[in-house]
Order: sequence, then C-alpha cells, then structure tokens
Amino acid sequence: MHHKIPSKMNDRVTKALMFSFYGALLSIPLYGVWFIYIRYEQWVAKNYYQEIKDNPKIYTYQILDNNLEPVFYITDLDYAQDLRSYYDSLLIREGRSMSEISYTFPTKLLLTPKKPLLFIQYVGPDSSLVEFINFNLDCYGYWRGYADRRVIHFELAPDSLVTKLFKDINNRSVKNPHRNFTTSPFGWQCD
Repeated sequence: MHHKIPSKMNDRVTKALMFSFYGALLSIPLYGVWFIYIRYEQWVAKNYYQEIKDNPKIYTYQILDNNLEPVFYITDLDYAQDLRSYYDSLLIREGRSMSEISYTFPTKLLLTPKKPLLFIQYVGPDSSLVEFINFNLDCYGYWRGYADRRVIHFELAPDSLVTKLFKDINNRSVKNPHRNFTTSPFGWQCD
C-alpha cells in the first residue's frame, strides 16, 4: 500500500525548505559585513589609542575610613553638576559612606587602583571634572567617562590598601561564588 502525501502538506514543506535555503544564503553576506565592520571599528580604536597612548595615566579611587572605595562617574555631561554636588556632600559629611548620601542622577561605579586610565582633559567651567578613556587592548574596545577631579589620582593607590581591598574581594567571592555575567563595557566587539 502506497501512501500519498497531500499536496497542501507538500507545498508547506517546500516553502519551509525554500525559506531556510534563502535565509541561509542571505545570512552569509550579512555575517561577512558584520565581521568587516567589527574589524573597522577595532582599527579606528587602535589608531585612536596610538594617538593618545602617551597621555598621562590616571587612577580612580577614594579613600574612606582607611579603605579604597569605588568612585562614581558619568557618561553624559548633562549630569556634571549633579556629580559635583554629590562629591561636595561627601566631603562635607566626612566619614560617611557613599551609600549614606542620596543621589538621583544616572551613575556608574569605577575603581582602578592599579590599572590606569588615560587622561583626556579637564572639563567644565571650573575644570571640576576629568574626561578619561578606558581601553581594552585585547580587542581594542574603549569607553569614555567623566569623574570628579577630587577622585582622580596620578599615582597608584597605596599598596597596603590595595592588598586589603583584594583580600576583601577574595573573601566575598568565596562566600558568594555565583557571579552575574554581563556584556563587556568595552562594546560589542569585546563580547
């Protein structure tokens, strides 16, 4: 006994196969264009790095209660006054931690006691902010930020505080081995 496949079913299978074939055929050039675009962006970043690699090296950290603490930075200069006001409040309330002072502007945290950033320029009418760039030389991705001048240092953090910081980090990671993995801050070319 011979079973015949209904023609409607046969048409659906043919259409699905054709769709898959043409989709694969179209995706090959798209992947090629994407690959070329990534290489172009890395080339641009590499050339930019070559231009500014001799800029002064800076480190971001603050020392509160004999501990190294991360600093807030912004990526949008519209919040420059807010960032400055936050650090004014922190200095007025010496001895209070960052979490005890409220803020309502979008910030990011940064702590670079050993890995330098590249200084670009002082920003603002009173030069209260520092523009910096953080490069990843493995993939030539980078990001730009602005930090308060009071938390920028042209020298490494004291070794005793760095040792204490890494000891604290190791203790916390042993207690909580689960990490939240996120995309790279250096951009999609570094993911």
